[in-house]
Amino acid sequence: MAEPGVNEIEAVPSDGKFEKEKVAHNAVIKGDDSDGKLDWTIRSFVAYLSLCFVYTGSQMPLYFCAGALSYISADVGGGSAGSWLPISYTLAAAVPIPFCGYLQDIFGRRVIALGAALLVIIGAIIMGTAHSFSQGVAGMALSGAGAGIAELSALAGITEVVPIRARGYSVAIMTAVAVPLGPYVLYCQLLATRSTWRWGFWIVCIYQGIAFVGVALLYFPSKHSLLVGMRRREIIKDIDYVGGLLLVALQNGGYLYSWASAQVLAPLIIGIFTLIAFVLWEMKFAKVPMAPHVLFKRRVTRMAFIISFVAGMNFYSLTNFAPTYFSSVYPADPLLVGARGSAAFVGSLAAGNPTNAGFVTAATTVAGFAVGGLIVPAATIATIACPDDIIATTAGLTLAIRAVGGSIGFSIYYNIFINKLNAKLPAEIASYAIAAGLPVESATEFVTTFLTNATALSNVDGVDPSIIAAGALGSQWAFADSLAYVFYTSIPFGVLALVAAYFLGDIRPYMTNRIVATLNH
Repeated sequence: MAEPGVNEIEAVPSDGKFEKEKVAHNAVIKGDDSDGKLDWTIRSFVAYLSLCFVYTGSQMPLYFCAGALSYISADVGGGSAGSWLPISYTLAAAVPIPFCGYLQDIFGRRVIALGAALLVIIGAIIMGTAHSFSQGVAGMALSGAGAGIAELSALAGITEVVPIRARGYSVAIMTAVAVPLGPYVLYCQLLATRSTWRWGFWIVCIYQGIAFVGVALLYFPSKHSLLVGMRRREIIKDIDYVGGLLLVALQNGGYLYSWASAQVLAPLIIGIFTLIAFVLWEMKFAKVPMAPHVLFKRRVTRMAFIISFVAGMNFYSLTNFAPTYFSSVYPADPLLVGARGSAAFVGSLAAGNPTNAGFVTAATTVAGFAVGGLIVPAATIATIACPDDIIATTAGLTLAIRAVGGSIGFSIYYNIFINKLNAKLPAEIASYAIAAGLPVESATEFVTTFLTNATALSNVDGVDPSIIAAGALGSQWAFADSLAYVFYTSIPFGVLALVAAYFLGDIRPYMTNRIVATLNH
């Protein structure tokens, strides 16, 4: 028997103006002082597992793209702009998340979750059949848009059907389903060298297809709407369209240009003014704000948002650098590249160089636990501390903030990396080659040929295999030295996350037995 849930929320009276009041609405399944036991059937369990698959499947396109990026770029083109494949995914993931989380809290989760899973599949099909760079970008963008929505749908769906005190365990189970993806770089390297990188995206289609069928057949959550009792026309009229448009504008930016260029300054300046406009709109004018004020009045959620931002900077950004590091700094054996790149990076990797592969492998393993300890708990804590009616809104904001952090982080890290590499790579190759016996007058031709057509190096005057090997070692050191600056830059952001975590506060008062919704209504 459902028990009434009473939450302090911002309600919309008939005159359309906000006022704070206690509202008894949206019956919860079990109250704060209930036994908190789950009355699930096999059907409920399979529906829950399907949501976990939706969550994992939403992340797979990025993994299979980032892990095989060099092979994909060589196949579909793109050259130096190849990084736009993962960038298009992260940007597209960030844009719809807050708006769709907000809409789920108004209209429900099922249809939006199904549409998101379908978008991921369509994007994976386009990417898997891509024969041009533009087609690849389109496929990754579609997958990203679907993935962002699917991830928040799954996160909100699996947290609201268990007691609040058990939401952390529920998210842990969902995350555990993704554990087999840990060695994604290894999978990508093996697929690309033994078969084709395209198989990664066929795996996405199969996996997410199974999740789609499970959700379609079994997931019918009880309705828990933010605007329960209102007519559909009133709901549509009060949707925060302006806030949505401002967020879309805010989450777009430049990447592959210098900081002083118009391509970077224009979106940066526009983004700053858009952020100011968004805050003013949400505070003063939005009837049903996309960023509810109550979230920012609670220290727990404020700190969780900061942690999510920093986690995004490290997770999304450094995930894309993993294959580059291990394939460019160490010998390009696919098995070794995959094994060493099975975890994410943090600042300790700045000590990496071509001579200490063991240290770097150990550092990535330890760092992987740390990055995971930022990504998942931040979103979980935010959903624990939020009101029942805005779980998806909260999850959406958390994931959007994480994605924006990833976009900004990648922009910062990539510009640092490419600027250092452009200066160091030719110089290091020439220096090592000359030290090995290359005539100085052949240095320019050697470096140019090394970087553009390495198979023709034997035609350069004075070149022998030992000189070519020396040039390759110089290239490895150039990549290691350039990537070190990326890892140094990540350290202060990690410190910021540490400070935010310290001031997070006590979440025990929120840890009750209340269950908000069911899986099979």
